[in-house]
Amino acid sequence: MIRITNAQIWVHDQEEALAFYTDKVGLEVRADVTIPELGDFRWLSVGPVGQDDIAIVLMEIPGPPLFDAETSAQVRELTAKGATGTVFLGTDDCDASYAEMVARGVEFIDKPEDRPYGRDASFRDPSGNNIRLTQVSEQASPTPPPRPRAAPRAGGGRAPVLRTAQHRRPARRARRSFRAMPLDPALATLTEQVDARPPLLIADTAPDELRAVIGRAHAATAARPVEVGSVVDGALPGPDGDVPVRVYRPSGGGPAPTVVFFHGGGWIAGDLETHDGVARRICRDLDAVVVAVHYRRAPEHPFPAPLADCLAAARWVADHIEEFGGRRTALAVAGDGAGATLAAVTALTFRDEGRPLAAQLLAYPPVDFLGGYGSHVEYTDGYLLTFQMLQDIRELYLGDDQQAAADWRASPLRAPSHQGLAPAVIGTAQYDPLCDEGLAYANKLRAAGVDVVHHTCDGLTHAFLHLTGTSRGADAATGRLLAELARRLT
Repeated sequence: MIRITNAQIWVHDQEEALAFYTDKVGLEVRADVTIPELGDFRWLSVGPVGQDDIAIVLMEIPGPPLFDAETSAQVRELTAKGATGTVFLGTDDCDASYAEMVARGVEFIDKPEDRPYGRDASFRDPSGNNIRLTQVSEQASPTPPPRPRAAPRAGGGRAPVLRTAQHRRPARRARRSFRAMPLDPALATLTEQVDARPPLLIADTAPDELRAVIGRAHAATAARPVEVGSVVDGALPGPDGDVPVRVYRPSGGGPAPTVVFFHGGGWIAGDLETHDGVARRICRDLDAVVVAVHYRRAPEHPFPAPLADCLAAARWVADHIEEFGGRRTALAVAGDGAGATLAAVTALTFRDEGRPLAAQLLAYPPVDFLGGYGSHVEYTDGYLLTFQMLQDIRELYLGDDQQAAADWRASPLRAPSHQGLAPAVIGTAQYDPLCDEGLAYANKLRAAGVDVVHHTCDGLTHAFLHLTGTSRGADAATGRLLAELARRLT
């Protein structure tokens, strides 16, 4: 009678949670394995009787080595407040399931009631997670269709096989929210086309060849360029020579909001051309001046060279904003992927230097080179960006100083403090191995009192800002993020 989607929640005590979900909710143990490679990490999941392919994974806090002590404390506090999100249990008969659970001792927050999405009731588990019991039709399927490249499961197809960071990790089929949105149809077609080709091995590909491949991919999926008032190429003084920039100005006159934009591409690829469409979209949607920055890239120029260029350009724009036609009180930084990390670190630096900044837009940001996150496991392969790519990117970006992974300038989640930062708009993609890193950063900023708007864009993959010409969902999600940024620059 009960149906759930694959879900992953944090609990204070696995044994307490196990007893609650089996004895009171009526689920059964789906997998219970210890993983020596992760410090004897215990992978424990439960699911409906007779439905072996779906489960709730019960992740215990602190869960070393996944979290440091500070992050563990924050997750514990969030779960205690019921702020970790909602897991939905789908049922054919909400009232009957409600009665059965009440008889087993579940204390509900509200009784079954008709709502726009169906009849449901809700309760909390011992760790504070919000669980909704929702009636679904026979046709409704809360689980997305299986990916054609889903990795096999060990132990009869149940327990996921986790490996250390040096190896690929198998993908799981669905995200951790009920009725997880299926992969956007246009993006499903795109990922299947990519999967059919030989894998892109970043570590084994010459940088120029890699940049050419990624450039062609961006060109193939980009939307038609939007018209803006003017586009001028130029350069700004940098720490080791001029830093190329491209300045986009809106059609309207008068001082305008100004956005310093840092392109993505894993600090290795990406340039002013690959991100021309994104910069134009920002300029048009915000009616803003956009200064797109082309920083030095790894592996020729590893960390911190790319960051140094970005900081130099951002400082120059801030100090000469009137020359760009900008308004001093409406300066923002923005970036996607690696560029989002650079934008986040720029925002931290501006705060430390006492420079005013009105907002920061971070699209699918990698913010923690040291942490282990559920989305690394769930979307390790098959969704454009792979976990192996992330490993290769880290090694090339950090170069000879791999210990710099702990430096907050490379991993902004690990900055000593996040208080006093500019308001943040953070966009993550549901089918992206970086999804949980962006969520962790949003939670970190929110806990520090920063104004944060975080959107997990359902059904989308990494790099969706570039896929607006391919996917209507990507186009709509991009529009939502830019609208949030615009509100903070008004």
